[in-house]
Amino acid sequence: GYKGFAYDIVSGFNPARINAALNGTAAGLVGVGPIKPETSTSYEVGFKSDWLDKKLLLNVTAYHQEFQNYPFRAAGAGVYFINIDAAGQPGRSQFNFISAVPVKVDGVEAELAYNPSRNFSLSGNLSYSKSKIGNALIACTDALNNVTGATGKDGIPDTVAPTLAQLQGAYGTEHLAECPASGSATFNPEWSGSVQAEYSLPLTDGADAYLRGLLSYRGATKNDPANAYDDVGAYGLISLYAGVRDPKGAWELNFFVKNISNVTRLLSGSNNTFGASTTLLNVSTFRPFGSAQYQSFYRSVTVTPPREFGVNLRMAIGSR
Repeated sequence: GYKGFAYDIVSGFNPARINAALNGTAAGLVGVGPIKPETSTSYEVGFKSDWLDKKLLLNVTAYHQEFQNYPFRAAGAGVYFINIDAAGQPGRSQFNFISAVPVKVDGVEAELAYNPSRNFSLSGNLSYSKSKIGNALIACTDALNNVTGATGKDGIPDTVAPTLAQLQGAYGTEHLAECPASGSATFNPEWSGSVQAEYSLPLTDGADAYLRGLLSYRGATKNDPANAYDDVGAYGLISLYAGVRDPKGAWELNFFVKNISNVTRLLSGSNNTFGASTTLLNVSTFRPFGSAQYQSFYRSVTVTPPREFGVNLRMAIGSR
């Protein structure tokens, strides 16, 4: 069969960006401005091959990428900073600031396809990608000592939301903190992949019946280091599809069951609990005399879609 090797070297450039937090808050931010232009260089090497009279295909690619001024956005609801409003008054605000950081990415992608006959096919892909932020500082919330809880910077993102007074006490004349960067530059899993198999059987000259299975795998992910509730464990989802279709693609009737085993996995979770503020009224005069903030024990989360049953009918009109 055919065996071929290839390599590629690519350079990229993205123009400067304006940090969105500047809109309406520039007067209260020190050291925050346009992000420098992003540049990147990518190296790829791989091979493509077919075996068994082209019934078996195997392709593998390895790559290395280097980014300068990669736009790394703060995770979750963002970081706390001191915002100065139009009246010149300080307040506590939260935003997903972008920091320009150096990043290196190494990865491998492989795909395999086996088609022993017209009626059966098996394919799969597997990818590994690991990114790492280099020596850089990123925007963070750092108004508290994570060990003692006292007001003051310790160079580690806070795990507890600070008050405005604590931000002012720790930041002084500054309005936003920076911490040494570490870990992954993305919140995607290092490992992911899928396997798909299909068997089809001709019913008539104009109709084929088929049965297809799909397994999708997503590896474990560590998201915001300051959020103990948003790490995602590895999981796999199995889906089945059965139907009848025109061999030339003119129409298709498809029945499906997605997430057959009804796997439920946490995909994201807020680090902050839901809260509500209320105005206090004097029961005698019904005049407001203050306000109070109440916090619940509930957090917002997203999860994998539940098991789903359905049917699709597709008709192709015109040229194909």
